[in-house]
Amino acid sequence: MRLSPNILADSYYYLGVCLFQKGEINEAIKFLKIYKGRAGLETRVEVYRLLGRAYLQRHKLQKALSCFKRVGYLEKPTWDTLLNMGVAYFGLDRLEKARDCFERARQMEPGSLKVVYNLAVVYEKLGLIEKEKRMYEKASQLRPRTPEEETLIQKAREKIK
Repeated sequence: MRLSPNILADSYYYLGVCLFQKGEINEAIKFLKIYKGRAGLETRVEVYRLLGRAYLQRHKLQKALSCFKRVGYLEKPTWDTLLNMGVAYFGLDRLEKARDCFERARQMEPGSLKVVYNLAVVYEKLGLIEKEKRMYEKASQLRPRTPEEETLIQKAREKIK
């Protein structure tokens, strides 16, 4: 890539995607940003989605939020985008915005453990005890698909004891 400055923008996109999938987040961000600069208005929506997730992993919450908002401008937001926006808002201590995102995500995907659990946490922070208990109860009844989800279910069960 250094030897050929006229390389297609898509090359940077694919390299960024591969690096993201390998867990090399900082490098992925670097190449996805180069792609975005070269592609301009033709930037793929997926780039904003990936950059948002990468920034979340690096705790760059405002940048993550900006990317997820861009996704929402370019297409109808999915439950996953709303979940990620909610996480960013929560990290920025904007609890009402987080709540709104998690509630909208739950309407789209009521069986998502991450959505239900995060909504319970927001309700807890907002002091909405009854809603909090209902969401932790709901989370405790869902089936885990990953070890991370098993941990969330255990935490939810501890909250309702």
